Amino acid sequence: IPLVYELDEKLNPIKHYYVAPDDIVQKAIDEVANQGKAKK
Repeated sequence: IPLVYELDEKLNPIKHYYVAPDDIVQKAIDEVANQGKAKK
């Protein structure tokens, strides 16, 4: 999922967001977080 940074005139980041609907972003975050969990 692409991540966009908006920069000011001095190239300091002022805002960032993902280019996808919130539910898709949250699903991807959850999948990555669950990669480290042990399977029983």
